[in-house]
Amino acid sequence: MRQRTKLHSLTTKWLHWFSALLLFSIMAEAYPFAFLTRVERATAIPVHASIGLVVLVLMLVRLSYRSNVALPGTPANTPGWMILGAKIGHLLLYFLFLFLAVIGLWMAASSEADIRLFGTFNVSALAPANPELIAILRPVHLTASILFGLVLFGHIMGALWHHFITKDDVLIRMLPFSGVVRRESERGKIVSWRFPSANKVDWHDRRTWFVER
Repeated sequence: MRQRTKLHSLTTKWLHWFSALLLFSIMAEAYPFAFLTRVERATAIPVHASIGLVVLVLMLVRLSYRSNVALPGTPANTPGWMILGAKIGHLLLYFLFLFLAVIGLWMAASSEADIRLFGTFNVSALAPANPELIAILRPVHLTASILFGLVLFGHIMGALWHHFITKDDVLIRMLPFSGVVRRESERGKIVSWRFPSANKVDWHDRRTWFVER
């Protein structure tokens, strides 16, 4: 039986997953930039900047909301080094993304081409064109994005470690519908819910996804 802790709020969970979905989309779009022609980049960058602005707003909302709600406690058996690592990892994720957003908007404002957010607001009109500055900022943006990707990978691996190795509910409590499933479990309709794993689960029988073996 997994050790249970307080669930995240519904707002926290949906902000997390919606941000993650948009974040992965802009990362997937950005990494092929080096292989695109100048014309193709001119089409792709406004989309990248527009989605990035949405994620930036969501991140700021998350930070504001996070500072005003009580977060779930850490499972009692979590080692101190893992707690410290999680705190540092979260801080790095927020810092690096905010840094990337500032550098990205700075590059867009200094671009010679028109970069319009959502096809309307021309962000490149905010500052005079400065290709020399962009040549300096571009490798900084690239390096920060690689670091962000590595920290994000560590964040994902940490969640999987909690689920499959320490077998607590750190991953489960962030899943969108974990509250509904837990309530059903407490009513006796579900023995114990967990994210599907390879531990004797019949993937063709969804009922086995909800039974602790």
